[in-house]
Amino acid sequence: MHLKTFLLLPFLAGSIFLSGCASFPGQSKARDALVGCWYGEDTQANLEPRVDWLMNRKQDGTFTVEFRARESSQNLPIQTEEGYWWRNGDTYTTITTIVAGEKMDTSNPQYTDVYEIISKKNNEISYYHLETKQTFTAKKVACDYKAP
Repeated sequence: MHLKTFLLLPFLAGSIFLSGCASFPGQSKARDALVGCWYGEDTQANLEPRVDWLMNRKQDGTFTVEFRARESSQNLPIQTEEGYWWRNGDTYTTITTIVAGEKMDTSNPQYTDVYEIISKKNNEISYYHLETKQTFTAKKVACDYKAP
């Protein structure tokens, strides 16, 4: 996933989100498996070495995420985002509503990201971004986790 995609994550209308969550009986267990804090790293083609992130998916369907990019051994400023998330079977979707404290126009599809969950084993998840065709892996961590 490109940093731009990370920084400009998902969208759909809040009413669609709320009605969607309520309309999938039996999804709460699968959904609960994604709740919590998850840390991942990825080498970005459009940046020098790497981006890492810490995402907190909350039970109420909201998320917060911090992205940290590194170029030439220097950490760039942390990018924060907030929004909504849900899971429907093996599909995981996020809608970003706030980037760096600023509200986004969530009618813009660039703020919606859809992923296919490839695997979820113990404390690790791999998922595939359908638009960018990139695979990401994250590990469940304590919410006060500090990246190396």
